[in-house]
Amino acid sequence: MLSTNNNDYDHIRREAQIIKLYKQGKNTPDIAKELRMSLRDISAILRDNQVSRGIVITDNSNNNTYSTNNKSPSQKATQAYNLFSEGKKPFEVAIELGIREALVNKFFREFWKLKRLNQLYEIYPQIRYYLTSFLKLHKVLKKKGLTAAM
Repeated sequence: MLSTNNNDYDHIRREAQIIKLYKQGKNTPDIAKELRMSLRDISAILRDNQVSRGIVITDNSNNNTYSTNNKSPSQKATQAYNLFSEGKKPFEVAIELGIREALVNKFFREFWKLKRLNQLYEIYPQIRYYLTSFLKLHKVLKKKGLTAAM
């Protein structure tokens, strides 16, 4: 006679319910309330099963589609570089790719390096708190015709 472990079956069924509800758009607190489970357990199940809603963004200006579903960091970096080369600002890239500020800034600095803007990359940490003053100084010097070639 075959014996089945009901606990294993219940656990698998519960995981399937959680994933189904999450993919339907319910957040973890709603799932916790509906299934009477802890947020910690639900988050662990979603993380273990690598569940993602897979947000898809369409840029109508040039008919590009960006999907954040299951993207590796290098794929996100590539998407970010592409958006920066199109003139997008870091906050726009963060919104489109659904990534945090620290990662966007990392990609932006890498983009500067790739575009051979090494001097800008190297000086930025020194002037970032004084950027407004630095730009005003640059404008004044440019207006007066003073250049580095003098």
